Amino acid sequence: MKLKTFLSLVRDGRGLMGARLMQLSVSFFRVHYLSAAFSSGLLAMLSEGPMSVEQVALRIAPNPATADAVRAWLDMGVGAGVLRFSGGKYAIKRGLAKFIADPRNDAFAAFCEELTEMDGPSLTLLPQRLRDGRLLTLADQKGEIVARSSRTVEPLIQEAIDAIVPQRAPFRLLDVGCGSGTYMRYAVERNRELSALGLELQPQVAAFARNNLRDWGVDARARVETGDIRERAPSSEFDAVMLNNNIYYFPVEKRVDLIRHLGGFLKPGGRLLVTSPCLARNVFSGLLDIWSAGCEGCGRLPIRDELVRQMREAGLASPQAKALAPFGQYYAFTALR
Repeated sequence: MKLKTFLSLVRDGRGLMGARLMQLSVSFFRVHYLSAAFSSGLLAMLSEGPMSVEQVALRIAPNPATADAVRAWLDMGVGAGVLRFSGGKYAIKRGLAKFIADPRNDAFAAFCEELTEMDGPSLTLLPQRLRDGRLLTLADQKGEIVARSSRTVEPLIQEAIDAIVPQRAPFRLLDVGCGSGTYMRYAVERNRELSALGLELQPQVAAFARNNLRDWGVDARARVETGDIRERAPSSEFDAVMLNNNIYYFPVEKRVDLIRHLGGFLKPGGRLLVTSPCLARNVFSGLLDIWSAGCEGCGRLPIRDELVRQMREAGLASPQAKALAPFGQYYAFTALR
């Protein structure tokens, strides 16, 4: 580059802004590659050991005509900092890629998939829908990915469950919008006398939860049904009802009626638990708010004092909110029948 060209780029700011954009794009492509490498099975394959282009192609692209495309895709992984190349073979690079490849960290792998397959596209899709006078729908989501990625906040919700579920004594639990079933599993393992019923709106997510509970060996005390809690007749048979990360699937103006309805499932003295992020101006709350405020039939994220007031208006006693994290706006809301 000539000095004159360089100075012109510096003077008008194009060079600086271009460099910043290129820097951002590296992180953008790294997350996308992590997601693709996981969902395609590449990370699982390379967890067995380093592989050549030919070995990878045999597993995922057996057509010889695509060999150069396989090589280009793997080289992109090296450039994105997900893979490393040495001795003619590709391997998983240490750090984040190694972490995502570990099955114990599936929630974070799902988080990458959600970012690239749902959240990123929603930023483009929502303005198009709004121009047409429409919103996103639950059909635009990938329910199983959401159920898996929501487990990133699992330790926080487990702490909230500890506060309402005793370690001993017979106990009946209703989990509304049970997702992967992981919190039902936690509850039945915490209390061997506890039985749990999960209710899930989306059939494919309900099936996912049933399979998980069976695989975990707790399906004798934890079962899942498909349906909408609002269409289910209340019966005061549960010691606790919980909604984890899903109050925003219900419109704001209908939440008092919903909470009142949920109270009908509680025994006298039973407790309602709602865990949820609250409205805040940050990237992650913003993404979630797009899927709530911007989704047909749903509603924006709750506001802390507003949800406490709604619990009181619904006729429940002693409503309160407890922060589950030292930062952000993530709370456990509880109230008594």
